[in-house]
This record gives sequence, C-alpha cells and structure tokens, in this order.
Amino acid sequence: MRRDEIVSLAKHLSVIFDIVRIVDVRSMDQYLYTDEGTFKKESYSCYGIWKKTNRCDNCIATKALVQKTKISKFEFVDNDIYYVIAMYIEIDDVPLVLETVLHVTYEISFDAYGQNELVQSILNTNKKIYEDALTGAYNRHFYEDQLIGLYDDFSMVVVDADEFKMINDTYGHEAGDMALRAIVQTIQSFIRSNDIVIRYGGDEFVIVFRNIPKDVFALKLEKIRMAISEIVVEKYPSMHITVSMGGISEAGKVEDLFNKADHLLYQAKKEKNKVIIQ
Repeated sequence: MRRDEIVSLAKHLSVIFDIVRIVDVRSMDQYLYTDEGTFKKESYSCYGIWKKTNRCDNCIATKALVQKTKISKFEFVDNDIYYVIAMYIEIDDVPLVLETVLHVTYEISFDAYGQNELVQSILNTNKKIYEDALTGAYNRHFYEDQLIGLYDDFSMVVVDADEFKMINDTYGHEAGDMALRAIVQTIQSFIRSNDIVIRYGGDEFVIVFRNIPKDVFALKLEKIRMAISEIVVEKYPSMHITVSMGGISEAGKVEDLFNKADHLLYQAKKEKNKVIIQ
C-alpha cells in the first residue's frame, strides 16, 4: 500500500471511527489521522492514548503485526469503553499496524451485562490470560502472544533458580512457591515500568529490557543476582536461594535472542549463582 492509498483509506474510516491511527510497534510511535487529511506523529507513545505509562498487557497491535492479521479488543479509560481494531498493513514495504477506535456510547446495548459488569469481565479475562497466578509475573502465553516475532534492540535475560528441586525436596512445595514469589518480587524491584518479567515455566524466568545501555544492563543483573542471594524467607530462614542468568543485548528477533541468552544461562549454571552476558 502506498502512502496516498492509506491516506485515502483513513479519510473514509474517519467518517465511522473516532480515531484512526498508524502504530509502529517497534518504537511504539503513533501517527494520528487529522482533520487536515494527514497523519501526524504524536509526542507520546501509542499506549499514552489510554492514559497508560507502559505498553498494554494485551497489545493487539503487536499480535496483528506478528501474525499479519486483524484483531480487535475493548479498551477502558476511566468510565469510557472503546472498541479497537488493529490490522496489519505495509506502507511502502514497511510493516505497520492500522488501528481504528470507536467510542462505545451508552446507546449501544450491553444485553445481559451492564457497563461495569462488562468492563470487569473483560479485565478479569485479560488478567487470567497473561498473568502467572503464583508469582504475579507475566506468563508463557504473554511471551508467545506479545513478544515472539518482534525484531528490535532488546536486552534479554533468562533466569533459572539454582537447585530448585532440592529446595522442594528439602523444605516442601510451599517453600518452593514462596521462593519463586520472592525471586519475582526482587526482580520487579530492580526493573522499570516498561521492562517485563515473565515466568517462562517452572523455575525459569525471562526479563526483557528496552533501551538500556550495556554497562547498565550488566550492573543491573549483578545487583539482581546479589539481592536474590540475600533473600530470607521468614518461614524458612535456613533456605538459601540463588539464581543463574544468561543475558544478551543486541538487535534481533525475540526468539533468537532467547536462544542465545538460554545458551549463556547453560554456561552460568555450571558454576551457579552467576551472570554471563554477551
């Protein structure tokens, strides 16, 4: 699709929808279609339109881009409900996402649900889909739906608890669960609001940083490793928790970076309680 073609399409869509915009998923930049018949780049990221300070948990623009398809969802801002459609497009061979937004007014029937019930139902569903129930971190579904296929300048870490089976065998599964929650809480205390921690499976976690200098990245991982080694679980004071980490900081596809970080983790696990980055 050429630039003039997308402008013509946006003109027609703006008659129906309240917002027509183009989203660059890699940078999270947005370009709003204006009354002047042009797309204007906004100074805030695409999620800013929803009064959020970081990317949406259920980012359908990401899904649409990775899957090269069309996806819709409801979005909520205060007491307002919006229906959003994200569609994969290419403008002059550049992969982007066209989003249209419709404000759901009170004139639209909610059938068996009232407005509050509808909002809560959808929010609860999104939470169940992407949140790990034990630790509160994102889960494997989030990784697969929202990250796989993305290409960007990421700093990615794969984290694995050392001798976790021994913790379960020695102290029991309750202690193991408490150890996993403590690991996530510690990681979250060191990362920024736009960074992501995911429980990838069992006692393995993934941390994804955006726009972090490599020296800061290395220092932060060491601080996380040390802080985890100093965790004291009140109910099990003799339980010692350590993690090994493999980190990679470069441009690439998420799944390729994961494989590289996982290989570095394998090396770190030989010594345990160690960080190896590249």
